Amino acid sequence: MELEPSPDFSRWLEAYRPLYGDAATPELFAAQQGFVAMPGVSAEADAELYRKTIARPARHALGEYFTPAWLADFVLDRLDYRGDGALLDPSAGLGVFVERAIARGGSDVAGFEVNPLTARRAHSRGLPVELRDTLRNPGTRRFAFIAGNPPWVNWRYLNAAYRDRIAPLWSEYGLLPRSGLSARLGAGMDDVSILFTYLCADRLLDHGGRMGLLLPRTLFQSAGGGRGFRRFELPAGRFLRVCAVHEAPDPSPFPGAMNQTVAAIFEVSGSPPVYPAAWFRGGEQWNARPVGRDVLSPWMVTRAGSQLERLGGPAAYRARVGAHTGGATGVFWVDVLDRQPGVAVIRNRGAAGRSEWPTVTAEIEPDFIRTLARGRDTYRWTVQPSASILLPHGDDGAPVPTEEMRLHYPRTFAYFEQFRDRMFDRPHYRAHFARSNAPYWSMYNVGGYTFAKFRVVWREQSTRFESAVIEDPRVVADAKLVVVACESSDEAHYLAGMLNSAAAGEFVQSYSLRVQMSTHVLRHLRVPRFDPADALCLELAGLSRRAHAGVSVATEIDHTAEAVFDHDGA
Repeated sequence: MELEPSPDFSRWLEAYRPLYGDAATPELFAAQQGFVAMPGVSAEADAELYRKTIARPARHALGEYFTPAWLADFVLDRLDYRGDGALLDPSAGLGVFVERAIARGGSDVAGFEVNPLTARRAHSRGLPVELRDTLRNPGTRRFAFIAGNPPWVNWRYLNAAYRDRIAPLWSEYGLLPRSGLSARLGAGMDDVSILFTYLCADRLLDHGGRMGLLLPRTLFQSAGGGRGFRRFELPAGRFLRVCAVHEAPDPSPFPGAMNQTVAAIFEVSGSPPVYPAAWFRGGEQWNARPVGRDVLSPWMVTRAGSQLERLGGPAAYRARVGAHTGGATGVFWVDVLDRQPGVAVIRNRGAAGRSEWPTVTAEIEPDFIRTLARGRDTYRWTVQPSASILLPHGDDGAPVPTEEMRLHYPRTFAYFEQFRDRMFDRPHYRAHFARSNAPYWSMYNVGGYTFAKFRVVWREQSTRFESAVIEDPRVVADAKLVVVACESSDEAHYLAGMLNSAAAGEFVQSYSLRVQMSTHVLRHLRVPRFDPADALCLELAGLSRRAHAGVSVATEIDHTAEAVFDHDGA
């Protein structure tokens, strides 16, 4: 691939389509020409100019989030790099790490960069940045220091041709140990920074060297995408040792990036990781370790001497995600305009959800209209449903068969028939229901638990872990809520009291990111089964009822929940 950008679009397309795929457009070509025409001053100034010139889809395709100079210095400081020893930035971008390393007196500094445009820009400012695809051609040289900000981009967003070229590397490093490559990666959310970290440690870091990378905090603390990353195992019996993880002073330093940022310092070791690992927050050292017995589980981060570990372990309850419309929110979510015996007039919310559907007004049988509780409707001790959903499933969770719908619910059948072709064509339907020839109105994450009279729910995405009780089988929780079915009102209120206690909240916050509160909570927080003969369980249930009624009993709930945790762990 040539370093100089071609003024001819056809030649440019040959060079850039392997990187950008469909994002390699005439508009991108013109934007790049405009960027080249403007003089470069520094890596930071060029980064700001690049963000203003190159559209987000093109930047997102390569996972380009340019590092501010202060953050590059933050990493170099924690690497204890003082200009001595060879240093490489394996994803140099516009050269900020290279620039800052040279400013420290570094005389043996290099950068690799896959994007010809940014590599050329860095090179034009006199920086030793080489046009090279680190993942596909890392070279043979090794370095005492590696420092950089690898691309943050999920596998599914990469150009398909490039995905195919690097696919074998995921297997080579054993990053997906529990599923086949095509099944896991084809629809996975694995971040390319994972692969980058492993390859750089394996192929580019010198014996005894140290590597400092800016990484999404999710790799250490998410239940799913970081699981393979946390193996920390390299070929030939070697391991990645996490020397320290440092939270960035500004946790969100990259415009447009939602993930929080950490600087992780690694070495290559001959033995498996030992916990706790050092985790630095605001200059204070905390302890980090897997939250469960499984070493691949998310890391919990606690202060030295914390007793939170005693709360760890699987709960006696199972959590599930609420009803999922599978791309047809605009069909299933409805407003009830009128209701008479045997018939209801509805209008679907066609613009709701990510896919827009035609909005229609129809008469249907009212049997499958249910009140919908959404994430935005749910807070600590309260659920206030604000919508309706057409959910054509029986109380056992099975979808209503086609012939039954046609014969017994003809108006509802006629309503759905207006959307028939698109409903069949949904990727969600093809993935989960087509093989069993299920009705096209089948909805995912629906079972008997969906209609349980007594349930505890919490928001799947929230800055705080808060739960509430639902005691109405006509209310359905949507996919933005997590649901636990209970046998009785007492049991549901007991569970809500346990989950809303300060101890439970602190435990969940220790290992989960502030926006990820999914079903994993009950895989890691040891909530014992409700015992109707236990005075503490009944006391907590009563306190929860008072809290749902608006009475302030937080202190009493915290003390009682602590007693239940301690009694169960004794």
